Amino acid sequence: MFGFIVFIIILLGLIVLLDWYSVKAMRRVFKSKFKRWMVYAWISPTVLMILFMVVFFIMRSEYPKGVSNKVAYMISGISFTALATKATVFLFHFLDDISNFFLWVWDKVFHPKDTNTEGGRITRGSFLTQMGIGLSAVTFGSFAYGVTRGKYAYTVVEQPLKFKNLPIEFNGLKIIQVSDLHLGSFLEDAEPVQHGFDLINELNADYIFFTGDLVNSVAEEAEYWIPFLKGLKAKRGKFSILGNHDYGDYAFEEGSQELIDNMDQLKRIHADMGFDLLLNENRKLEKDGKTIDLIGVENWGMVPASKR
Repeated sequence: MFGFIVFIIILLGLIVLLDWYSVKAMRRVFKSKFKRWMVYAWISPTVLMILFMVVFFIMRSEYPKGVSNKVAYMISGISFTALATKATVFLFHFLDDISNFFLWVWDKVFHPKDTNTEGGRITRGSFLTQMGIGLSAVTFGSFAYGVTRGKYAYTVVEQPLKFKNLPIEFNGLKIIQVSDLHLGSFLEDAEPVQHGFDLINELNADYIFFTGDLVNSVAEEAEYWIPFLKGLKAKRGKFSILGNHDYGDYAFEEGSQELIDNMDQLKRIHADMGFDLLLNENRKLEKDGKTIDLIGVENWGMVPASKR
């Protein structure tokens, strides 16, 4: 718990620094045109994010009842879009300040009598800062598109695989690999997501492998989607593994009954969807008398609290 609190304090400090420095950049470029209400508008997503983090920390034992998934997703989307935008401004303004510092040192060393640098090489509306502000609009547009429409831009990527020791009986085997659905991000909006499910079924695969992160934080996010994922068709079987978001560590206390219940619920959901969940296990895939091993490995980063 202490480590988590320290992490939150450091994170909040970095967020405040990011806001302060990006406001400084905006004032450098726009000068008197950058009004106080613009400052409030600029920092409001950060304030919203901080409030959400505080509320989430206080009510984390009630999640997802205390903080609905829809509100959490919308606030997170707005906040991270704003932070990415400000980070772009921050980076270019920082480079601008660094270059101006070295130019200032150069002038002090080699032109000590020339004290009038205003309007010269070190300008108040510096080129890099202006570029950063311009590119921040691109960053904002990219993140905003990803949060709203980009998550529905499904693409089928066909990748032939070759193995020297693969039994000839498995030649032409078609496998669909799906990953990182993060179902809590779709807010139970089935219509645009159905297109992705239709694409999968149209491929008429032998196997479907789902490779982790079914949800953002809690198993409940996947309950609504059980019929849709159950409807995915594979001629020879559907298999799955867990990702780091699936263990519930981001929502529940380590060792708590809620964490254990969440994991049990998620395992049951995989079964209800018709997927064989592999927890550091293997299965024999057979075709015409020949077999190959399918190995399902759990998240191998930091060991999840639910597995310790």
